[in-house]
Amino acid sequence: MSGNLGGITGLTGLRVGGGGKVPSGVPLYGILNSVVTVVATTVTATKSVDTTAAYAGLAVGDAVVAIPLTASGLSAGVTLDAWVSASEVVTIRYSNVSTANAAQIATAMNVIAYKLVG
Repeated sequence: MSGNLGGITGLTGLRVGGGGKVPSGVPLYGILNSVVTVVATTVTATKSVDTTAAYAGLAVGDAVVAIPLTASGLSAGVTLDAWVSASEVVTIRYSNVSTANAAQIATAMNVIAYKLVG
């Protein structure tokens, strides 16, 4: 499948229901993708640091996944969460679950969003 899906263009390779019929009442999602580079930061032991990125077309309630694109990924003890915190704004939160400070390097993130269609 390719083309326009609920205002989302350039979508290719979407499969719904494993090739069978889609049951009624099952929401369909469009998939958006963007690469965001998050600046270097130090995350204090047992604390979190938030950063935001503009992401056109998103609304609160859309699902977001952020995945580091580098082999180094995240520093030891650092976890990552992402969500749509306001219209067209994604918040990425680094949380340090260790008892030592963690220096997180600047990291390119593949941010994937799922938008409810129709």
